[in-house]
Amino acid sequence: MISMKELAQHCGVSVATVSKALNDQSDIGESTKIRVKQAAEKLGYFPNAAARSLKTNRSYNIGVLFVDEANSGLTHEYFAAVLEGFKVEAEKQGYDITFINGQIGKKKVSYYEHCKYRNVDGVVIACVKFDNPEVVELLNGDIPVVTIDHINENCSSVLSDNVKGIESLMEYVYEKRT
Repeated sequence: MISMKELAQHCGVSVATVSKALNDQSDIGESTKIRVKQAAEKLGYFPNAAARSLKTNRSYNIGVLFVDEANSGLTHEYFAAVLEGFKVEAEKQGYDITFINGQIGKKKVSYYEHCKYRNVDGVVIACVKFDNPEVVELLNGDIPVVTIDHINENCSSVLSDNVKGIESLMEYVYEKRT
């Protein structure tokens, strides 16, 4: 993998020009943008995630806290489908996903501390016990949170329409019997 500096040298432009071209800034000519982007693809250039994070103060990483009492993990049919949909959309937007847990190595930490350690830009919480003190700490922290099928005043929520789901099921069953 080549660096931005090497890409700039290859294209005969400055590092700033490469950065502006790759970020589609308007003060760079279209022909320069095309030339830089083609060279980047040909030479296998990828932005350095750590450098991007320092410059933008964003990690492009979203935490997922998924805890279920049955310990079914990602085999839980409903949450597996929800999390897969979330993963696909997050990747389209350029984000990585990190599962949040209560440890960093062998050290016990809270979910909130783990999120801070991973420098996540936000967290999706899908679990059963929203009254767990560690979940409450995360909900009350300064990290943006979205809950799945749970309403909390401190964050946004994504709710399923169980009534509509049951109606659809009944229509399906009725159609199959006739």
